Amino acid sequence: MHRLVARYGGKASNWIKKSSPVFEIEGQHFEYHWYEHPGIGKFELKRKQVPQP
Repeated sequence: MHRLVARYGGKASNWIKKSSPVFEIEGQHFEYHWYEHPGIGKFELKRKQVPQP
């Protein structure tokens, strides 16, 4: 989290890693991951492929 503080600001203890529910595109399953800080916003959004259930 120190990297996020250095780049975007805020307190390290307030940064949270979040992810979306799994969704499907053309038969493949994905979810979004990002870091979020109250008052600063969402950063570093990534779409990751996950194993099919």
